Amino acid sequence: MLSDKNKVSLYQAMLLFMTILFTAAIRFVPLTTARKAGRAAWLIPIPTAIVLAVLFILLHNIYKKYPNNSVLDIIEDILGRPLAIVLAALYLMWFVIITSLFTRYYGGRLVATIFPNGDIRIFMICMPALVGVMCRYGI
Repeated sequence: MLSDKNKVSLYQAMLLFMTILFTAAIRFVPLTTARKAGRAAWLIPIPTAIVLAVLFILLHNIYKKYPNNSVLDIIEDILGRPLAIVLAALYLMWFVIITSLFTRYYGGRLVATIFPNGDIRIFMICMPALVGVMCRYGI
């Protein structure tokens, strides 16, 4: 369900962003809160859901105001060009770091479970190359 010219629409990018935020919160928040809150840790989904709902409403309102603009155009309009460039560079660095870490984690999982005598560097090179080929040729 891609928008025009096989590009991801802003609304689809917002949904992906929310999925990334929510899955990270599900993985990391319970462990930390269970250690600190003890028996009251079951209450943590309530404020988390409220914060995520407010964030989703905010992103939905931005989408309604800028329905045909890209994410960078919206950031530039809201923050101005210099701050938008800085934020885009920070976002790019964050994306590269997170992608590298998850590639390393997944390669480590493959080596630990399926290929115990394999070299992790092979997987860390093959996975991004395979993803690049798939993105390039639309597989």
